[in-house]
Amino acid sequence: MIYAKKPTGPKFEDLTGQRFGIATVTGYLGKQGIKSLWEYRCDCGFVGSTASANMKIKKSCGCLHRASLSARQRTHGETVKNRRSTEYVIWADMIDRCENPKCEHFKDYGARGIRICRRWKTSVANFIEDMGRRPSRNHSIDRINNNGNYEPGNCRWATWKQQQRNRTGLHLIRWDDETITLQEACDRVSLKDVTVHGRLRRGWSLQDALRKPPLRSGKISDLTDAIIADIGKTSRINQGLALAGRLRERE
Repeated sequence: MIYAKKPTGPKFEDLTGQRFGIATVTGYLGKQGIKSLWEYRCDCGFVGSTASANMKIKKSCGCLHRASLSARQRTHGETVKNRRSTEYVIWADMIDRCENPKCEHFKDYGARGIRICRRWKTSVANFIEDMGRRPSRNHSIDRINNNGNYEPGNCRWATWKQQQRNRTGLHLIRWDDETITLQEACDRVSLKDVTVHGRLRRGWSLQDALRKPPLRSGKISDLTDAIIADIGKTSRINQGLALAGRLRERE
């Protein structure tokens, strides 16, 4: 290897022969813009080049980082054929939205003060041990207390529907000696939530709104029957009045 001629002057720092981590500078390669480039050899055998500033913070060609990552992957056992498990991805995303201000969801988690307990933050294995494997593709991690942290006792695997029930501002009711959401009560009596909400808005009692069966499709409601009956009565009265009037005119 033929190296470039080194500049002279007090501002030039000769790094030749210096060792940074497990990388040793082997020669000066010249200028790239205003940066000085240096060749280095890593103890693993790799030969590369980099600028002065990068050389000073380098500890290797990257092999140390790869070895560390590989060790962590072997430790948690969540990477198979370079593909991370679903639980690992969920764990990493959880940390990202709570710890990384650049994450697009940070404002809804970390910025709100949502934190991850130390046991989970430091170990995906602990996270999986406490949470278990995700039951299905329809499940994701859910905090039972929406303002609480990611920690054992406040997290579960839940479907989207279950998570919707967990959002703030839900209507809680007392039903069969149990406090549940109105949505859960609707599910238990096999009524659509829109039906029950509509009944409550019209002034029905909670018991009636949840106990009375829905109208069958294609059938006329009792209320509609009553309205039609009233219309019929009114029509017959009007017909009678009209007939009486005509009879008076003839007299």
